[in-house]
Amino acid sequence: MNKFSNAWQRFWFKEQSPEPLALFRILFALFVFQVSLFELAPNFSLLLGAKGMFDTASVAVYWWQKEPIFNVFLLLPQSDVFRFGFFCVFLVFTFFLTVGLFTRFSAIIVYLGLLSFDNQCPFALDGGDDFMRLIAFLLIFSPAGEAYSIDRILKAKIRGIKLKDMPLNMVSPWVQRMIQIQISLVYLFAFLPKIVGDQWQSGTAIYYVFQLADFAKFHVPKIMTQFPLYKILTYYTLLVELSMATLVWIKPLRYWILLAAVFLHLGIDWAMNLPCFEFLIMSSYVVFVDPNDLKKVSALFKSLLGFSPKQNHLVEAKIIQHSDHVFLPTMLFLLFILICGSLMANPIRQQYALLESQRNYDQRLAKVFNYWNDRFKQYSQLPEDDEKRVIAEEALGAILSLKKDYIQSGKLLRNACERLAQQNKAYNPELISALSSLANLYLETYHLDAAELCYKTISNYDIDHLEYAPNRQSIELNNLGVIAYFRALLAKDKAEQTQKYIEADRFFREALNKSHNPKITSNTGFRQIEAGILFNQSLSLRNLGHLKEAQTAQIKAANINSGFKKPQSP
Repeated sequence: MNKFSNAWQRFWFKEQSPEPLALFRILFALFVFQVSLFELAPNFSLLLGAKGMFDTASVAVYWWQKEPIFNVFLLLPQSDVFRFGFFCVFLVFTFFLTVGLFTRFSAIIVYLGLLSFDNQCPFALDGGDDFMRLIAFLLIFSPAGEAYSIDRILKAKIRGIKLKDMPLNMVSPWVQRMIQIQISLVYLFAFLPKIVGDQWQSGTAIYYVFQLADFAKFHVPKIMTQFPLYKILTYYTLLVELSMATLVWIKPLRYWILLAAVFLHLGIDWAMNLPCFEFLIMSSYVVFVDPNDLKKVSALFKSLLGFSPKQNHLVEAKIIQHSDHVFLPTMLFLLFILICGSLMANPIRQQYALLESQRNYDQRLAKVFNYWNDRFKQYSQLPEDDEKRVIAEEALGAILSLKKDYIQSGKLLRNACERLAQQNKAYNPELISALSSLANLYLETYHLDAAELCYKTISNYDIDHLEYAPNRQSIELNNLGVIAYFRALLAKDKAEQTQKYIEADRFFREALNKSHNPKITSNTGFRQIEAGILFNQSLSLRNLGHLKEAQTAQIKAANINSGFKKPQSP
């Protein structure tokens, strides 16, 4: 029992260097500063202004309800001048937190600012915002200003000694441990909902991630969507998340796991336009670094840059020689990514998005068409059932449908579907992609019977080839509901129109019933699909004259997208 008690005391309270926590403070505050400056400031009036997207009264009714809420904006006159003034104060103290001036008080102001922004605009939050707010709260109680700070310089001046002669104060690491535990919990609760989803169990989840065009950032190479690579990436994601929740606490494995997690988040940031979270979570890895290892890195830099006195070179070389072989390259790579990424992630992202939006759509479409047309010609000499030729055929057919060349597109897609159906695969996501593209073509050209047949084929294929597929069934039922809705819009007779709206509503209800299975209700990606089904249902209900039900469905959809609990019905 004594051994356990001593280990517990050492874990929480054995004094150590404050350098890891101080370095994390700098990276975290830099991140908050650049997010506030480059994302929040340009949209301040829309998101946080007195006459913004949602007024305070609406937020109070639908999100705050009867819970106690702290919001600085409620204490200020209802004017954008005062609100923006507080925002400027927040930016100043965020900068102070970065450089370590009035560190603890600055952390308090930063936390209260983040808390106020999140409560004023709760529908625009994601996991990154929640993590920022929690970390800012913990930093209030931390000795993060004991190193790498102006506070330390001021202490040296007050004592009348040189900064280099003032030893670091050893501190209790309990706040650092709390941050470490919080990070592990983030990964644990990211892993648990995934492991019960059938797409993650079957290894196909990453394939579908790469098909989310709305979230695409940079081009993902086609090879990434090929079997078995997408399965490897799916299971790699699960393994890293589980390891960050558990095995990262084992010191010999720690730096290997952190390196694997860095590659995971760099891949996510490359493939998906998810601002904030990736570089925020990577910056937090610093708190897992042992203070002695930070000294080794410092000694390495001094030695390489020639800043160390000559008499210390042998000592430093000895320290470096005995360091963990994986630690040094990991730390150098991690520090470079974190410092550059934290400062430049959002500006680069916004600049890239701006350039993309300014490009001519026809030119971009022509470029993609030329690429796949060349590939199709290149592979045309291969056998008709060759996988490379079939994939190029399917891609070219999908692009031709965007170019409104429906006849040629239909020929290519139908042929690709036939060839893909003949392949002997346990599950063929390329076939689903080709059938979906063909269904969309039929839907766009108002061949509703053909589109309906495609969607039913996809549904039956999933049922036959996947052990558990209620989520896919739900998606296809939603598609069938959309077809019924289109038929209602095209109906000439009022009675027929009403019947089709009722049929569409029935499909949407069945789709929602499938989504209530406990194995998939916790899947974040599918929750977004469920929101889309609810929105489609609201359109049918509105046309049927069921306005209250339609409004309820819309509120549920908005609530799922916001990630908050269900609001009370008005």
